[in-house]
Amino acid sequence: LVLSAARRGIVLLAGIEAASAEEALETLVSLGVSRTTLERVLKGVIATRLVGKVCHSCKESYKLARAEGAMFEGHANFGKVLAALKDEGLVHADTQWKELGLTRAGAGCAHCERGYTGVVGLQEVQREGEPTLNVIEDGLFKAAQGITSIEEVFRLVGES
Repeated sequence: LVLSAARRGIVLLAGIEAASAEEALETLVSLGVSRTTLERVLKGVIATRLVGKVCHSCKESYKLARAEGAMFEGHANFGKVLAALKDEGLVHADTQWKELGLTRAGAGCAHCERGYTGVVGLQEVQREGEPTLNVIEDGLFKAAQGITSIEEVFRLVGES
């Protein structure tokens, strides 16, 4: 029924438990949906993970050590993240990854609970083959903006 409705042009939103947009597509294929049908009817896939939003009163600036950066191998492309930051005008065009300041959660203050004040979503959007940041890369992007902490991004790497 769902695929039939999509073929008729009806916009549908559906949820699938998956770690990434790519895994969601693979799940649909494993459920018997052909790749041809997906190409015809699917407009996009969004993977979302929730992470802690850092408290702006007690957050700390942080530079990623080389050994810590190695933990992201196979999970994130630092060049893509840096290019996205430059494209958005969030860092200077000459900035290199090793110069980039990330964010750590503070110890906690009168404004927060242990350095966090809620949650924020990290998204991976996949549209018609268009490359985007994956969830981990979006976490690094948001850690560079001071929105979430590098600890939260490390946690996601450990879960994948």
